[in-house]
Amino acid sequence: MAALSIEVIAVSTDEKMSCIVFAGCEDDLSFPGEEIRKRSDIVICADRGLRFCYMAGMKADIALGDFDSVTDQEMDRARAEGTRIFEYPSEKDETDLDLALKLAFRLGSRRCFLYGALGGRIDHELANILLMRRYASMGMQITMMGKANTVEILTHDFPCYLAGREACTISIIPLSDTVIGIKTSGMKFELHGEDLSCGSSRGVSNQVIGELAEISCDSGEAAVVINAKATRLD
Repeated sequence: MAALSIEVIAVSTDEKMSCIVFAGCEDDLSFPGEEIRKRSDIVICADRGLRFCYMAGMKADIALGDFDSVTDQEMDRARAEGTRIFEYPSEKDETDLDLALKLAFRLGSRRCFLYGALGGRIDHELANILLMRRYASMGMQITMMGKANTVEILTHDFPCYLAGREACTISIIPLSDTVIGIKTSGMKFELHGEDLSCGSSRGVSNQVIGELAEISCDSGEAAVVINAKATRLD
């Protein structure tokens, strides 16, 4: 099946444009705090993410997907509130979340806070993390927010600056063949420019020992998994 194209509603040239995206998994669901709501320019819902948007007390700017998991009442509310709706067949080459992130990127968003994408089916969760990696390589920084965990993609352009409680657990999981020159600060087991190869478990279960923690690298990509006690500074 040919890939589906997405209508571009408007294109922003603001590199700092931020968005909130709701996906459809409720197993590790959390909701945006006030600070993230204030800084986000647009809210996009992928299929059942529309329900979670309403559970958070928010209005959706855009909803897309096949809507097989959305009730008639939720769709009626979206139309009544002026939500732009893009409906796709259930059999397609992209997941609903991929379509949502693609649209966010084309609209100009370069900072994304993603909810409803952790937990549930492991194939979905792995695919979502790899989507984050792909969009990071394109210049869009995504934070996957969950009730129990948060996931970031570490690259040279996107270091992680975190404020967290003492003993907060952080794992660095290499995604590229080698992540070169990893440096950490504020952690129990520091890295001072070491390399980590894909498949290495050395970066698993580190701990924050101070008020602030920082992770950076010279090249490569890694998933940084943070437990719920840690909060991003930016």
